[in-house]
Amino acid sequence: MKINASNPLVSVLALTHMCTALALSLPLGGCASEPRRAGNPIVQGWYADPEGAIFQDENGRRRFWIYPTYSAPYDQQTHFDAFSSPNLVDWTKHERILT
Repeated sequence: MKINASNPLVSVLALTHMCTALALSLPLGGCASEPRRAGNPIVQGWYADPEGAIFQDENGRRRFWIYPTYSAPYDQQTHFDAFSSPNLVDWTKHERILT
């Protein structure tokens, strides 16, 4: 883009336009890649009706927990698994927290 040096207002507007175009072309946060995301479903298996909770450890870090029911024939629904995550993307399965 050619900037007209004889008209200061046009020069400022042209410079503003170029800076805006440059800013919009850069990724947010300076990252070159998309943020990681959890899949859908976030865990594998036959689970339903989750309850969610957020707990904080002694260092002030939050951990997200999901407590779903296990979907199976009636006589096989004899336990609960739980899932926890520090960031809602990476999940850890805690098997049979109740049996």
